[in-house]
Amino acid sequence: MSKSAPRIRGKSADIAADRLRARILAGDYAPGSRLPEEELARELAVSRTPVRQALLTLEAEGLVEQLPNRGASVRIYALEDIDQMYTLRALLEGQATALAATRISKRQLDQLDASLQRITAFDPVSELAESVEENLNFHAIIVRAAGSPRLASLLETVTRVPTVYRSYYWYPAELRDISQQMHGWIIKALRDRDAERARRLATEHVLHAKDFLLKHFSDDASWPPTDRARPGGAATATRPVDGVAAVS
Repeated sequence: MSKSAPRIRGKSADIAADRLRARILAGDYAPGSRLPEEELARELAVSRTPVRQALLTLEAEGLVEQLPNRGASVRIYALEDIDQMYTLRALLEGQATALAATRISKRQLDQLDASLQRITAFDPVSELAESVEENLNFHAIIVRAAGSPRLASLLETVTRVPTVYRSYYWYPAELRDISQQMHGWIIKALRDRDAERARRLATEHVLHAKDFLLKHFSDDASWPPTDRARPGGAATATRPVDGVAAVS
């Protein structure tokens, strides 16, 4: 006798939204993928009502769109939209890092040092998933050090969508090397309590990643990216961490 999927208990719509959001951010559903209510309800072992509510939540977050007579699908954004989101993220992350420079603890600075060491030690090809996870952790430490829940919430809004497009798969080795170097400079600015230098470095860090992404997809005209176009083939799951979900 086969085992049935475990029933979701508690606030079914909230839990369904959390699970669907995680799957979209992990690349299980690519941009443009259909999200049939009946199929999702079966996968999540809930009725269609919480699934319908979950889709409305994700629509409000900008991850899903629902069109008449077509149902729900993962929203496709224009490259210009991604440009704007990266620009906003650069400003917000710059502010968060400047705040962190005035509030960060020695323990959090030590955590950043350890995080950067782990990122540097990972193989950028065979351990890409681990490298991405640790990069998320690095930025999450800074956001927590900033001590601003409102700023963290705003950052999550503008980082969630770029994560769906999993842009880090196209970063060449030299860009990753520059990214780690900038991480080190950011730590130094935070340790020196230099808020304006920390702001400038964090802003440049995000804009540098944005410039590469825009040039890459403008040159090969393959936006939006698909699983077939992605180096390495199958998706590798990642998760948002405290409002910082995109890699840079």
